Amino acid sequence: MTMNIEYITHASLLLTGEDFSLLTDPCYFIEPFFATTLFHFPPRDITTEMFGKLNYVYSSHIHVDHSHPETLKQLKNQIETVLLPAKRPDLEKRYRDIGYENIILLQNGQTLQLNDTVEVTSYWDDPIDTILLIKIKDKVILHQNDCLLTPRTLAKIADKFQIDYAFLLYTSFANHQPTLLYGSPEDMIKEVVTQEEEFLRYQVNLIKILQPETIIPYSMTLTYGQEDQLHLNGYERMTPTIFINRILSDLPETKYFILQPGDIIDLEIDSVKYAHTKNLWGDNLQEYLHNITEYVRAKNISKFNFGDPEKNREKFAIYLEASLKSLVPSIFINQIILLELIGNKETIYYAMDFQDKRVLVNKSLSSPASNNYLIKLSTPAIILEYIIDHSFHDSLLDFILYSNRVDLKINQNKHFSIKARFGLLITTLLFLFDHR
Repeated sequence: MTMNIEYITHASLLLTGEDFSLLTDPCYFIEPFFATTLFHFPPRDITTEMFGKLNYVYSSHIHVDHSHPETLKQLKNQIETVLLPAKRPDLEKRYRDIGYENIILLQNGQTLQLNDTVEVTSYWDDPIDTILLIKIKDKVILHQNDCLLTPRTLAKIADKFQIDYAFLLYTSFANHQPTLLYGSPEDMIKEVVTQEEEFLRYQVNLIKILQPETIIPYSMTLTYGQEDQLHLNGYERMTPTIFINRILSDLPETKYFILQPGDIIDLEIDSVKYAHTKNLWGDNLQEYLHNITEYVRAKNISKFNFGDPEKNREKFAIYLEASLKSLVPSIFINQIILLELIGNKETIYYAMDFQDKRVLVNKSLSSPASNNYLIKLSTPAIILEYIIDHSFHDSLLDFILYSNRVDLKINQNKHFSIKARFGLLITTLLFLFDHR
């Protein structure tokens, strides 16, 4: 049987060989609620049937785009064994809660023999992300994910492995996506450009240390699909094409493949079977954004549904009143949080008064409580409705943040950095919505 690596999408690879299959970091079947906002681009149709029986699945870390609960649920009956990095109880719990029982925990830097021809080794330097090295016969594949190891750990890997194919993260833009509403476009572009330069320097150094035979940029296909959010795919971030060109300017002898979802590398003859006739990544950022826009308009993606705050007015008030009775973070004591629930046709304001322990509901900002707030949280009404109906969980928080539909305004004459505002947003969301 031919040994192949199929690029599924995002950070997901399917490695197959004789009596062997390993799927990494699955995130495909996005809930319809969020699928009108985020989708994978370049696109491909993905079904559970296309995978058949899977010997192993590996998730590098807890983030929803690497261990998506809905995707794991749909693939459950096809997966025999789960491989996870050790010392990540939340990640293991996610799998067990879905019903996975056969789980093997990989220890840091320790190789596990899966069969006569396949072995895997995971490495990490922090409690979140990990990389995976897969050796199939005499071929070694590096699956980087979002993991940036220290030079010391990279040197350990270089001493132990001669890497044939290094799948490398091509942009740091995912770190900025949830914060794009918290600075001016000009400030965000400056921050993205600065971070991308630092990230590129890291990846150049990684290549120098590991000296892989071939590099493949991957691990970022989640894309904004609403007309009013298409600009969020830009901000001077790198694409795989830009990343490779920047790498070649430093390391001109580097061998590479630029893959799109659906492309397959035949490891035995070192060639690619391409699934697309056109490179949808484009030659530059402008072409990439143009290709996204063309695709979105051709698909006629449904307009985002903000919901109807009036329909659930009483239910929302009862839900928020429960928060007043819970343990209140010190920053909210004796303060007012103004929740702006935005609908398709109207907006309703809920003033949560932590001093008087009451929730005031208005259709305008005319009341004193509506103007004396500490913070104002603006969110589509449909998000609160979804949380109430489905209960809150960590992966839901990830999608809420990445949707860029939730904004936070601080009613003070103080300057808060982008990171500080984002931190306060997470504190507010967890307090208001996490009633577990």
